[in-house]
Amino acid sequence: MGVLETLTLALGASWASGLNLYATVAVLGFLDLLGIISLPANLQVLSSPWVLGIAVFMYAVEFFANKIPGV
Repeated sequence: MGVLETLTLALGASWASGLNLYATVAVLGFLDLLGIISLPANLQVLSSPWVLGIAVFMYAVEFFANKIPGV
């Protein structure tokens, strides 16, 4: 992966993580796992089943905590 591609991925991911960090991690991991994108070597950990599971779980917790008062 070239410098420009890595920079583009980093900028896109950092913008998206401002929306929701857990959703960004899950989407990048799923896209790499499905072979749609190729993450740099230092981001390959995002496609680990453990990281994906934790990211999806934390996204669900944050989603419901945001919607249900008192959670």
